[in-house]
Amino acid sequence: MYKSLTATVLMMFMASSIFAQANFPVTWDTKFENDADYWRFSTDDGKFVIGTTKKEVSVLNGGDGRPLWKKTFMEIAGVKEAGSQQIMEASQALLFISKQRGNDELFCVDLKTGTKLWSNDQFNGINLGNLIFIPEAGCYVVVQKKGLTFIDEKTGQEKGSVEGIKGSIGRYVYMRSTNQLLLFAYQLNSLKAIGSGFKNDLICIDLSTYKQKWNTIIKGMVEIKKLAGKSFSIFDWATVGMNKGIGSGNVLVDLLVRGDKAYIIMNGLQAFDLSNGNKLWEVEFDLSLNRGLGGSSQMYNAVADPLFTKDHIYLASFEKGRDKSLKKYEIETGKLLWETPIDGRKVIIPQISLINGVLVAQIGGFINLQGEDNSGSFSKWKWQGPFGLKGFDAATGKLKWETEKFDDRITNMIVTDNTLLAADETSLYSIDPASGDKGFTVKLKDAKAGKAQYIFSSGKHILVLGEDGLAAYNSKGAIQYSLAAKDVEMNSSNEYGDDLYYIATEDEMIAVDLPSGKEIGRYEFKKGYIYGIKNEGSIFMLYKDEKVTRHQVKKT
Repeated sequence: MYKSLTATVLMMFMASSIFAQANFPVTWDTKFENDADYWRFSTDDGKFVIGTTKKEVSVLNGGDGRPLWKKTFMEIAGVKEAGSQQIMEASQALLFISKQRGNDELFCVDLKTGTKLWSNDQFNGINLGNLIFIPEAGCYVVVQKKGLTFIDEKTGQEKGSVEGIKGSIGRYVYMRSTNQLLLFAYQLNSLKAIGSGFKNDLICIDLSTYKQKWNTIIKGMVEIKKLAGKSFSIFDWATVGMNKGIGSGNVLVDLLVRGDKAYIIMNGLQAFDLSNGNKLWEVEFDLSLNRGLGGSSQMYNAVADPLFTKDHIYLASFEKGRDKSLKKYEIETGKLLWETPIDGRKVIIPQISLINGVLVAQIGGFINLQGEDNSGSFSKWKWQGPFGLKGFDAATGKLKWETEKFDDRITNMIVTDNTLLAADETSLYSIDPASGDKGFTVKLKDAKAGKAQYIFSSGKHILVLGEDGLAAYNSKGAIQYSLAAKDVEMNSSNEYGDDLYYIATEDEMIAVDLPSGKEIGRYEFKKGYIYGIKNEGSIFMLYKDEKVTRHQVKKT
């Protein structure tokens, strides 16, 4: 599925157009008690609003904007300046490093009071960009030169360590039933990867003892998107979910846990026994596609995620040059049960879905192409065809049906009430997944929301995000409402909670109440302003230098 619902509740954005007065109600408008040129941030629940510099911290009460506290790092910890800083929402703490006394000294500060909770100078070389927090275990985890270190949340003392682990904490899963941490550590730097012999660690740790249960070495080089690999810094990283760890969409790696197995997606798909780390099987699988002369460009968002069921795995395969196919594997053994070729030199398969014994493949979609040409590096999004849908018998792999070619594009597909839905440039279609027969065809021009880009469902509505707005339909295809918005940017538009949607355009953000289709409010941008969307979209934060404003996004 090529539409990534970016977790904007965890991120902030730079706006870059013309600013106009917002029409969201202002909850409060104030200033930090410092210049706030390092961090300007609100916790997701809106409880704390934090502004930091290298020398001091100002924290506001998120509810009313009143100052909670303002202190220099000298007042907090007896050091003149903080080096790197990290706000840890889950532990409601500010971590920072100072080199003033020689070694790297790690400090932990309570966000509510500004009190130093602890400090420790035994973690020399620590990198806050390579640190995660496991709330269930009450500890921070970081990779240092000696290996993996566990730091007590309350005291800052080392709770345990595992030697020999190198690189970055790339992906992790906390397994509640066994109180174990499954962690995948890999090298991002190519020289360090070569120096390590291309070794990456899949390691299972018992969090009752902080001892290694098993460690499996996985050889290989992590794939980083072309443009990201040219300038990869700490600011490129963003947490992408509790089970993902430190990493971003720029790193083409994943760690999954299904039943009694762990799966690593990295230059293939590998399955491991969770009880001992033994590799069970491996199959070919690519997350990106080579394009251009000599692989001068790379295509992303063109390959469907693996589809897991209780007994099987379905893959879209592109391993044999530009040939492609669908494959079904036995989950216990990795045995290939069937392979069905998909004809077409330019065919991509960005999404597959299993519906009542029919495997439906989306052909074509919205892709990201990154590479180099005579003008230098480039990154562009475009619709890659041909476009259509194909249905296959999941038991045999035989083709059951295929649609006629879609017009100019195909959006993602969704399933509601066992009905398949997808759209092209001009129409929204409902399709019977068993036969491929069309139910309804709705012409989108009547909604005046422009060409379809993305579809989703909310409550009783089927929503179509177009290039010029948002339109809602009922299960029969009858239009319920439409809302105009010029030059909609699909990849920055997101749903929050069950009934709030933010439409992003080149110039503004528009909040929409999905049940009614009513516009709640909007912001137009100005260069230098930063905004953050918090608390399932109900809080809209705006920052400019030391100025900070909280707006309430009221649902109708």
